Amino acid sequence: MRHKLYSLPEAENGRQQSPINIGSSSIKPIDIKIKKNYNPSTLSITNVGFTIRFNFKIGSTLSLNNKVYNLKQFHFHTPAEHLLDGITYPLEIHIVNTFKDQVSEETEYVVIAILLKEGKENAELQKILKNVPAVGQTETNKTVQL
Repeated sequence: MRHKLYSLPEAENGRQQSPINIGSSSIKPIDIKIKKNYNPSTLSITNVGFTIRFNFKIGSTLSLNNKVYNLKQFHFHTPAEHLLDGITYPLEIHIVNTFKDQVSEETEYVVIAILLKEGKENAELQKILKNVPAVGQTETNKTVQL
């Protein structure tokens, strides 16, 4: 399956890091091959106070241009870490995928960022959030589907 994704020319090859103000007039469409193979997975959920981390066991993957990355975790930023046309959204979800090169032992990351705005309650998000432990606590052996 081919998806249209967008690239910021000034952020190519990691030369610009977070936070980024994404100006819609400066984005350009790119054509890449991406396939999500996220399975229901057992994970641990840690509430560190400033964010909640959902850490996955190996088994779910994301294929980007035929390179396979392992789903590692997702976490929240509130308010959002990035801006869209100068606007800060109330919530941003980062889905973190990693690939470890067996020769160089370097780790590559593909992070999918999702900006959320306030509105009608999101039933899928509520299913995930109902398992969040108290600050400083970790819950294990929970199953989540992304």
